[in-house]
Amino acid sequence: MRQDIEVVAINEPESKPNDMVGLISERIKGGLYFITTTDGKLYINNKPIHVFSQRTPENINWGSVGADYIVESSGIFTTRVKAATHLIADAKKVIITASSDAPMFVCGVNLDAYKPQYTVISSASSTSNCLAPVAKVVHDKFGLEEVFMLSIRAADIANIKSDNIVPTYTDAAQVVGMVIPSLYDRLTGLEFRIPVVDVSIIDLVVKLKSFTTYAAITTAMKEAEEGPLKDILSVTDNVLASTNLLERTESAVCSPEFHFTVRDRSFKLVAYYANEWGYLKRVCDLLAYIAKKDTKK
Repeated sequence: MRQDIEVVAINEPESKPNDMVGLISERIKGGLYFITTTDGKLYINNKPIHVFSQRTPENINWGSVGADYIVESSGIFTTRVKAATHLIADAKKVIITASSDAPMFVCGVNLDAYKPQYTVISSASSTSNCLAPVAKVVHDKFGLEEVFMLSIRAADIANIKSDNIVPTYTDAAQVVGMVIPSLYDRLTGLEFRIPVVDVSIIDLVVKLKSFTTYAAITTAMKEAEEGPLKDILSVTDNVLASTNLLERTESAVCSPEFHFTVRDRSFKLVAYYANEWGYLKRVCDLLAYIAKKDTKK
């Protein structure tokens, strides 16, 4: 996905390398990778990747394989203290791929707040990575007074065989108020998990500080797409099905087809996001960004 990032190791306590070949092959996009296993290692396009099988981060010998930056994606060690146990095993820095009490960063929104002295940070959630750029564009241009977000999200792989639609709490909206401090306490949200493999939607009702039109909001989105949020936010005039976006790498794909005025200063906005492939791209972008900043300190 990025030529300037080298994957040297994976920690997977639940699956053996032979099982991982099948699991990764099912989830990977585009058929661009050839995956095999030999001598307890994974090989992706003939590049060896060491496989650890430890249940606690401090027991993973990251230093032995030269792993400097660790992406903590287990969903278990999501606090700053818990994720910091990777540092005991000679890692230099940890990125948590979930909401956290660690400093959180969203590409295109608040990377300028990153400081090289941070050792544990968070890339927030895939939903926050979709919502934050959209909120930033609208807030910078028109001023956001309040936002209600409904996230219609693809179920986790463990629950994909279920036919149920499951309502659940999400802190994705509140997190946006943390990465954009001027929006603190102005966003709330709810989430429905649906049984699809990938691609999710945020359905927003926003109340603005100023009067405008949904056409002006769409124009602002397109300007951001061509400017500061290039490759992070995009606007499409096509009506999309989720399978059309499986390989999209933007954080948010806005669909003006479903934008309309609710009342006075209130508007409906809709954006899609590939919560696996698109989010992975943002995590990689964040890693590359902080690594570059760290070399300049």
